[in-house]
Amino acid sequence: MTRAAAIWTGAVLLAAAIYLAIGVRAANTWAHPHRNTYFSSTPASFDLKYQDVRLPSRDGGIEISGWWIPRSGSGKAIVMVHGRGENRTTEFYDHFLDLGAALNTFQGHGFNILMIDLRAHGLSGGANSEWGIAERHDVEGAVDWIKTQGFQAASIGALGASLGATSCVYATEIGRAHV
Repeated sequence: MTRAAAIWTGAVLLAAAIYLAIGVRAANTWAHPHRNTYFSSTPASFDLKYQDVRLPSRDGGIEISGWWIPRSGSGKAIVMVHGRGENRTTEFYDHFLDLGAALNTFQGHGFNILMIDLRAHGLSGGANSEWGIAERHDVEGAVDWIKTQGFQAASIGALGASLGATSCVYATEIGRAHV
């Protein structure tokens, strides 16, 4: 092998190694998001009654943390789901709970709200994020929990941002017959 060919081969191998290392690092970073446990406020900050809840993800083994914000007289409920690296309050630049409070008190015809922390986020269990594929089970578990509170499936909606939106779509499309 000539010196030029050896240098060229070495450069190609180095570039391939760097490319693979960047890919591995990116995949690891995505799968293990920063766990944000800072809550900018609680529903009590909006004079709302609420309950801390722990519920099982539908795939089992993962406990999901959330807040149930009931609305007296309402037969409708919404699951609110944050995006990657956020939690039930920090989405929308710390205004996700503001939206939940507004939906709960909307012109006297508000909704019951269940705000959850996805797996590997906030106070929920789990260490890995899976692009919404596994997180859909967290949304399904939230819907299951709301059903145990006496709500019918047709009166339960979902509102998600980013990873939360993906999780909601997977839960409704893939699990259509099961949600």
